Amino acid sequence: MMILIVTLVFSCFVIPDIISMFREKDYHLIWLYLSILIITYVLSVLVGLEVKIPSPQPLIKSVITTILGSPELP
Repeated sequence: MMILIVTLVFSCFVIPDIISMFREKDYHLIWLYLSILIITYVLSVLVGLEVKIPSPQPLIKSVITTILGSPELP
């Protein structure tokens, strides 16, 4: 049931957006929008199916630590 609800909500918001992008002929934006949309839809379906998704926190922490360096404690 959750997958049906997610699909209906995505459809209600996506179809008007896609139509307006095609009218403006902004194909780069369409590809970006659809790729992000596919990722979020797949994640939403996995959550609806109660699949355990690993946290992205360790990856984000390592990227920030690499960019900013290790924080100095007083």
